[in-house]
Amino acid sequence: MGNLKATFFSILPAGNAALWTLGIVGWSGLEVSIITVLAPIFTIVIGSADGLHFVSHLQESLKEGKDKITSIIKTLKMVGIPMIITTVTSMVGFLSLLVMNTQAIYDLALFASLGIFLAGIATWFVLPLILSGNIDVPYKIKSKKLFTSIIKRLWGKASIAILILLLLIAAFGIQHIKTEFNMPMIYRDFTSVHKSFEKIKEITGGSLPLYLLINTEENPLEEKYAQSILKIQKDLENENLAAKTMSVYDIYSLIYSNFINTEKREYPNMTRIKMINRMAFSEGGYNPTQQFIKQAENYTRVFIFPKNLQNKTLEDISNFIGNKKEEFEGMNMSLTGVQYLMHDLNQNMLNNQKNTLILAFILVFFLLLISLRKIIPSIISILPIGFTVIILFGFLGISNISLNLFTATIFSITIGVGIDYAVHFTSVWMSFKKKGYNTQEAVDKAYDYTSRPIMANAFGLSLGLSALLLSPLRIHLYVSFLMWVSMISGVFFKPVLLAHYS
Repeated sequence: MGNLKATFFSILPAGNAALWTLGIVGWSGLEVSIITVLAPIFTIVIGSADGLHFVSHLQESLKEGKDKITSIIKTLKMVGIPMIITTVTSMVGFLSLLVMNTQAIYDLALFASLGIFLAGIATWFVLPLILSGNIDVPYKIKSKKLFTSIIKRLWGKASIAILILLLLIAAFGIQHIKTEFNMPMIYRDFTSVHKSFEKIKEITGGSLPLYLLINTEENPLEEKYAQSILKIQKDLENENLAAKTMSVYDIYSLIYSNFINTEKREYPNMTRIKMINRMAFSEGGYNPTQQFIKQAENYTRVFIFPKNLQNKTLEDISNFIGNKKEEFEGMNMSLTGVQYLMHDLNQNMLNNQKNTLILAFILVFFLLLISLRKIIPSIISILPIGFTVIILFGFLGISNISLNLFTATIFSITIGVGIDYAVHFTSVWMSFKKKGYNTQEAVDKAYDYTSRPIMANAFGLSLGLSALLLSPLRIHLYVSFLMWVSMISGVFFKPVLLAHYS
């Protein structure tokens, strides 16, 4: 922005909106989760876009020699409506996440869109009022605009060639997208939680446990059930689906083998089990079998430590148990565990993502049509967003970052936020066309007016989300990476392609 005051007042509305949003979250009584904690961050980095555009255009007008009030009026006439449209499109990007039907994503969508709305209100009404006072925000830097001049040189065939190359690379990457989502991948290596996962792996040879829940018709400690379940455990290990399994039957077999002094594991009958309970577990003392069984309810569970938590391994174990249900009668078996809950949640979200993206594109296109009132400019404006989304998918495949509950949110946000640049550029271009400039002159002047705030917003947004690099959560790290890719692609494609086709 070339001026410290200009920079401060550009982001002031978004900063206040983030504070208001946190206050509303507090008053609502909702807890801040690892997903909703992103809402105030998104509010600051996304909500500052309109402030940057307003102050930047004000600076351009002041540079032309106009007085403060005239410059503010001129700026509002030029970017006032686009500011409203970009606020709405950014909100739409988040609100489209509501179709994912996940409570945490639902809360993020509501609070982030609320924060962006509040930032838009503050920018439209409060910022002009503040700047109309005795506050100077001139652009003081006299050096050449390096980045904007470099991008302008790429207009035309060079930009198309780069676009085709990136799309070809993205097409390769899309074929290698993974959809893994489990507990260990959430936390970074230095966290105590991740170290605990590693300790579990060291002790058991496998990952976090799954639970095989079993209901029997009679006492689950009966030998007929014990032999069946011990066989299932052995088969899971032999087929390399589980690194280790553990059940109440293992405990009684181990204790009984020690009693009779034999290395061969042998499961005792009911009489001997009662004897073990009297001798090994004093009355009222700790009994480890209580972690595995509820005799009164004919219920027991088996701990399964899978070799890993990849989707294929979880599905193979699920299919294995499904086949065993038909083999053993008198036992009702079901698999559960936080990993299956996360897997199902992620798959449900991914199944809804296509609807989310389609909804976001349709809503944003209609908002563009309302704003620009012309079909061709609206189509041209939304094309760069489509290219950016494709490149994001490709980056996921190439970088080996999983498409999951967290990273998928970036796509809808990219649509809502990325369209801001197209709205501002096209609106200013049409404004100069109405003043009598020819197409090329209007394009050049629109680029001079909008390139600086567009790049300031894109890099500011990316740098703002780089605060997530300090997060102990790996998934927050990935959100930061994806936003960098999204914004760099957006800042290149939108001005270049729009200028080329305008």
